[in-house]
Amino acid sequence: MKKLLLLSALLIFACSSGDDSTENSADPIIGKWQLVDYQKWDLWMNEPIDEYDCDINYCPSLIEDEHTWTFNGDGKYSNNLIYRSDSNSAVFNENHYGTWQRGINPGESVEVIQYRRSTEETLNWMSLNFEISNMNDTLIIFSDDAFYYSFTFTRVY
Repeated sequence: MKKLLLLSALLIFACSSGDDSTENSADPIIGKWQLVDYQKWDLWMNEPIDEYDCDINYCPSLIEDEHTWTFNGDGKYSNNLIYRSDSNSAVFNENHYGTWQRGINPGESVEVIQYRRSTEETLNWMSLNFEISNMNDTLIIFSDDAFYYSFTFTRVY
């Protein structure tokens, strides 16, 4: 009888110990991301552009909850993108939602975030270059054209 109880206890322990593996395999991009920094570089001169005029070209807001992306595990995304002038007197706001996936653009080898806005589901996928670092708590979205933009986000959840 003792052997049967011991065997039952071991069987229950063995069945319950590996159940959290699906949680650990979730895509690290899933979650809400808050913008904490942005930079613009002139790739021809290989230097940052420090005097970016936000009164002409609105700059992304660094105020909490004003510039965020949220990627859900079901392939849906939403963002709140607020841009402000230097004086904070003018605000430009974009809110979008739709679908997202990881992918590779045709003819390229770099993995990107591909997304489609819900209002533009019939159009081609748009894409964002990205990297995740700092134990999956930092997301950097960047461009790779003549003027390099990088947007650094930290994980909210």
